[in-house]
Amino acid sequence: MIHKRLPLGPSPLQRSRRSATKKDKMVTEKVAKRCRKEMTPQLDLYSAIKEFNVLSSKELGSLIRDAENGIIKCTINGSSFEITVENLARHLVEHISNEVSSLTVDEQHFRNLLSGLRFLHTLCDISSHHLALARVLAEDISVQKKMLDSIFNLISFLSQFGEKINGSSLMVLYSTLLSNSMYLFKALISSEWKVIADVLLAHPEVDDFIIAAFNAVCVNVNLLQATLTTQRINNCLFHLCESSLQFLLSLCKLQILFRERLVQNKELCGGGAVFRLVENTLKLSQYDDPKLSSVVNRLKSKVLSIMLLLFQAECLSFMDMASTKIKGSAESAVSEKKVLTRVFLQPQREFISTWCTYDHEPAEEEIVVDFNPTSAAGLVLGLNSSFNVQHSTWSNFQAPRTPYRVQRSSLLIKIVANLACYDPDLSEDENACFIDAFLECLQAEFSNLPGGAAERRAAASKNLSSLLAYAESLAPSYLHEEDVNILRWFINQLEKPPTAQESSSRGVMVKVIHI
Repeated sequence: MIHKRLPLGPSPLQRSRRSATKKDKMVTEKVAKRCRKEMTPQLDLYSAIKEFNVLSSKELGSLIRDAENGIIKCTINGSSFEITVENLARHLVEHISNEVSSLTVDEQHFRNLLSGLRFLHTLCDISSHHLALARVLAEDISVQKKMLDSIFNLISFLSQFGEKINGSSLMVLYSTLLSNSMYLFKALISSEWKVIADVLLAHPEVDDFIIAAFNAVCVNVNLLQATLTTQRINNCLFHLCESSLQFLLSLCKLQILFRERLVQNKELCGGGAVFRLVENTLKLSQYDDPKLSSVVNRLKSKVLSIMLLLFQAECLSFMDMASTKIKGSAESAVSEKKVLTRVFLQPQREFISTWCTYDHEPAEEEIVVDFNPTSAAGLVLGLNSSFNVQHSTWSNFQAPRTPYRVQRSSLLIKIVANLACYDPDLSEDENACFIDAFLECLQAEFSNLPGGAAERRAAASKNLSSLLAYAESLAPSYLHEEDVNILRWFINQLEKPPTAQESSSRGVMVKVIHI
């Protein structure tokens, strides 16, 4: 019988030798790794960012393009370093995340974080021409998630510590961090606002982000009230604030779903965050400097546009929440007064000069800010040659002329029309709610304002008639005929408060208007 010989395994001696060899290799690798670490010190990202930020986008692109095997070789603080392009981008994202998580209200901390954001903006700008960068910043989902979380956390931080921001340097850094973090969405996600809105809406913390963003911009607006040392700093603050406010306006204007999500946010709308932003912006003083005066007018124009967009939202929750504030902050946000009724109870000459002026000078443009976060941060950090705000850094005029006073008056008319218009999904009593509340408010204010009730009632009637005549002159260039018709109907209802028998006619009249 022939036995087949089975292969034998390694002997104990062989196993011992192999184990020793494996251990020797591990020790050798550890020693080599330690030696390499000693020969090539750990890259100091603070110093590296400072060095790279000196380079322009073109120069940085050339450095990356010429990197052999994707390895960048550089000398920082007298030491030579080698790092792959991909690792540089990943380390930067991790660095920014760590900076945000440990952020304090400190000028140097703000500067360090802003330097990192500026460098990230530069890498994003050139990533479309470099596959190694694109693989990390545009295609790696984990990197994008980390950066989105960092942006959310940063804006949340900025929204909570406005009272600690004082001194011109800290104010400018705060404003630049806010605008730079907001516009990272365009750098990381897409240049299309609709795409950005879709990504934000898909994020589980979008509601908290929206609240934080409005509150942070409100802090930014409040900083504009401070008395600053130089005109240059004033210019910088106002333009930075305009870019952040336009970020909110762009999301509201170009994405209906985002606007609907916003008006359903009870803490944002019902809690008054939107109204505070609008009110504080409208309280900004005018300046003798024509450039600053133009920016102030544009800020007011943009914030009123946000208000109007929310009133026009299909969702009724904003209207419901606004109705609870109809005698308070909602109307003060529109008219810089405590209630809407006080607008119409102004002396006639004052009312006409404020709301019915035909003087279209100086003409204001609805400017779309073409914000360059890299250049703006460079100016603030002193990386550019001058602190002066350059026109090309901040804005590009892309819209027809629209006088601010005309737009403000047209928005007031549109908001009144939106509040008074008939909704077929509501009962007659619910549709009459605004008119009834307005009449009650008028009656209450007669005794709170100087002058007799008869005098004030006559003033209100004349002011409403003047506003209607002015509204008719604005259509169709600045107003829809429907808005004018609703205003006309609204004034007719106010002239004679409806009885119970007449209540059913309200809906019929406005239904005809909508046909």
